[in-house]
Amino acid sequence: MRPRSSSARPSSRGFRAPAANVAAFNEEVRSALRPILWLGALGGVGTFLFADQAIGMIYGQRSFAPAGAILKVYGPGLFLVFIDVLFGNALTAMGRATALPSRRLAAWCSAPRWI
Repeated sequence: MRPRSSSARPSSRGFRAPAANVAAFNEEVRSALRPILWLGALGGVGTFLFADQAIGMIYGQRSFAPAGAILKVYGPGLFLVFIDVLFGNALTAMGRATALPSRRLAAWCSAPRWI
């Protein structure tokens, strides 16, 4: 068996080079953003509006009624999770996955502590 040279690329079928054509990549991210915004908005608003009904239907109101308020607070954050996943995948496709943890750490440090 011959050793691989250090410049050889992995031969796995799933390997892709970072986004080379920036204009086409930007167009793809923009076209993916619209459905993600719709799905995130529907998920966030639905979670906010129907939290009490979902908790009551699944667990019962007697024991788990306070969980509905917690789920309502989570609703707007769910919208942001949808957008975060899209931008995280875009950064990974651009070959800038190392920027993702530092951005998340900065966002966590700047978040208010009362949440």
